[in-house]
Order: sequence, then C-alpha cells, then structure tokens
Amino acid sequence: FAPMEDGITATSIDITANKRAETNLKALNDTLETQNLELERTGLFLQNMLGSIQYVVSYFEAVRDPAGKIVDFKISYTNDKIVELTGRKAKEIEGKLISKEYPHLLENGEFEIFLKVIVTGEFIEYEKEYNLQKGHFYFCNEVLKLGDGITIVSQNITWRKTTEKELEEATERLAVQKTILHDAETAAGL
Repeated sequence: FAPMEDGITATSIDITANKRAETNLKALNDTLETQNLELERTGLFLQNMLGSIQYVVSYFEAVRDPAGKIVDFKISYTNDKIVELTGRKAKEIEGKLISKEYPHLLENGEFEIFLKVIVTGEFIEYEKEYNLQKGHFYFCNEVLKLGDGITIVSQNITWRKTTEKELEEATERLAVQKTILHDAETAAGL
C-alpha cells in the first residue's frame, strides 16, 4: 500500500504460477530424494551380493580407436573374488586395460569371443584353462553384452575338471586291467 492524496494505492501481483512452480519443484525434489535413496539401497545390495558370491564378476568396457574399431577393453569393475586368482584387490585392477592386466586374453581367443558378444549381442558360455599368479585354474565363463561393454561371470570349475580327469584316468586303468584279466583268462583257458 502506498498513501495518495485522497486515498491509498494498492498493487497486487498474481503469484499463483510461482506458488505452483514451488509446489511442483518441492514434489520433484521429494521424488528425486526418494529415488536417490532407493538407488543407494539397491547399489549397496548389489555390492554386498557381488562381494559374497563365489564367482568372479567383471565388467569390461570397449576401448575403440578413432575409426571405432575395438582395440582393447578397460576393466571398469571386478568384484573382490579376483584376489584369490591374482593376489591383487579389485581396486588395483579397475580402470586398467586387459592388454596390460590380462594379456593372455588377447592370445587365447577370448578377445575374439568378447568382440563377437559386442557385435552380435549374443550370450556366450565357454570353459577355459588358465595359469594365473595364484595357480592353475579352470573356469566356466559366461559373457553377455551390457552397453558398450561386456559382463563376464566366471565360475571356478577346477575341482570338477580335476575330478573328471581323475575319473577318466581311473576308467582307463580299469580298462587296461580288464584287458589284462581277459588275456590271462584266455591264456589259462578259462
């Protein structure tokens, strides 16, 4: 209000739009805060889950040359199960290139498998033998495309492969013994 000679002047501004915008902004902020809390809970759950499973889980992000050709992969994530194989913590490996950390992947045909998964989007499962810092291992690897990279879930199947090999050797020994027994029975006329 402002005084005038014979009265007062009143000026009013319609702030309805501003109040609506404030209300909408508060509602959006509340929704965003709720979503952020849910995302944080989900992230913690996934971290706990990935840290406690018996598999090595990794995400390799494609590294491309100027022409767009994949020339390497960056280790964007790996769970701490990797320590049992390499003796190194996940944080020491993450951010590095597979050509530097795991050069054998470029030599044993796995790099080509990774490329095929990126190009086709097809899920590939295969078994592979490795000589790593912490010993000799067999793994069943599952590779699937995720964005411009691959997720690899690796299950240590060394015990199974060792047992299969022992069973195969025992079966061979048994076959030899059976042949010797059969030959002995034939020679004895039984």
